[in-house]
Amino acid sequence: MHRWRFEADSGRLLEQEHLGSEAGLETDPELGTRLLLLDDTVFAISGTRVQRLRAGRFVPARLPELPGLERPWELAAARNAAGTFVWTSQRIWWRPPGEHAFRLLRTGGGRVPGYRKVELQEDGRLRVLARAQVLQFDPAFDAGPAWRPRSRIDRIQLRHADGSLELLPRQPAAPLPVPPGAAVGLRLGLSAMESEFEFRYRIPGYQARWSEWSGDRDLLLQHLPPGDHTLEYQGRVRGGVEAGPERLAFRFQPFWYERWPVRLLFLLAVLAAAAALVRLRVHRVNERNRELERRIAERTAELEQANRKLAELAVIDGLTGVPNRRALECALARGWQRCAVHREPLALVMVDVDHFKRYNDGLGHQAGDALLRRVAAILTAAVHGVDEMAARYGGEEFVLVLPGVGLDEAVARAEAVRGEVERSAAGGGPACTLSMGVAVAWPPAGDVAGLLGAADGALYRAKREGRNRVCVASGGAA
Repeated sequence: MHRWRFEADSGRLLEQEHLGSEAGLETDPELGTRLLLLDDTVFAISGTRVQRLRAGRFVPARLPELPGLERPWELAAARNAAGTFVWTSQRIWWRPPGEHAFRLLRTGGGRVPGYRKVELQEDGRLRVLARAQVLQFDPAFDAGPAWRPRSRIDRIQLRHADGSLELLPRQPAAPLPVPPGAAVGLRLGLSAMESEFEFRYRIPGYQARWSEWSGDRDLLLQHLPPGDHTLEYQGRVRGGVEAGPERLAFRFQPFWYERWPVRLLFLLAVLAAAAALVRLRVHRVNERNRELERRIAERTAELEQANRKLAELAVIDGLTGVPNRRALECALARGWQRCAVHREPLALVMVDVDHFKRYNDGLGHQAGDALLRRVAAILTAAVHGVDEMAARYGGEEFVLVLPGVGLDEAVARAEAVRGEVERSAAGGGPACTLSMGVAVAWPPAGDVAGLLGAADGALYRAKREGRNRVCVASGGAA
């Protein structure tokens, strides 16, 4: 680019300047650069890149808002008393004096493909050379009601389910029937002189929002729900004035299985199947619950039996099968309370197997265990009722708890046990005798520990006096 300055009167060249890349100018080598003087500003346009000259350098810039501008590299501008005019080969914009925004001018309702030349002539008139026409700008005419194009449908084509095509009337008097499985192909148009259009559409009740503006004129409607639908469509000149929306009604016919009687029968069948499924599921759940309850009952019985066995193991001596010392303590406490309530005596007999260690060492541990079991069996046979007890105290010692039994009866029963053990040895069994100590308490006087101590003392006195005998605690009572 070059810039020259001349003296107005003489025409003498005052200055010549080259403006290129060193001045910031960016140019597309295939499109070149076009200069546009608009509002006292020099614009350099190369393709779609726009720059402006400021302080001797070109900087990025934006053109004024020109509605529908698509070919900025063709822009030219002029200004006269009617205002400022900007044009390309396809559009003309006008800005009246005193206004800031440009208007897109309409040159009539004919189909003029574009403008070959726009010229502001000597008489001040703006004239446009179009195909087979010369147009002249008239501000008074332009100030009248704005012309608007009209949306239209150029073709309606029915696409049947078997692939065949059928042309339909473009202006039907009633909603167009669409057979099941068919689709409707539309070609949209616009009654305007421009050749570049945009369209948008919507279907209230199915697609409530308008689609985006698109230059695609072909539209295909398919897979819509059965029933009446209305297509609203609207066109506009690309970037320009919008046409009013138009409407076209369709009636999409349902498949046989989409008709309401069939749907009702299907719904009833589904409900019946669902009810049967629910009943089956409830039956299976009940069966599972019953099976689970049976297993829980069996498991509970097994646990109860196991608990009873554990309880028995906790209070039964594993060798002799008679209650152990823990059970003895509970029986003594229970017997003491009973005798205190009924004002009865509580007798206690301490039993020791004589020379058990020597017996065990001489005959072996198995013989010793058998002897202890035999003594325990004789002691167990000597107790009566639920309150009396024969228990193993520890080692070769046993205890008889006799609630409600006085001293004489306790001594007599102890002698009977001692004699029974002695006779069992005389009858061919291993030799065995017992030393026994008897003590009697009268609850609540005294305590269990004192009763045990008194019976133990009587037992050791029987052992000192030669064993195989029954001794009574001093005074007979604890």
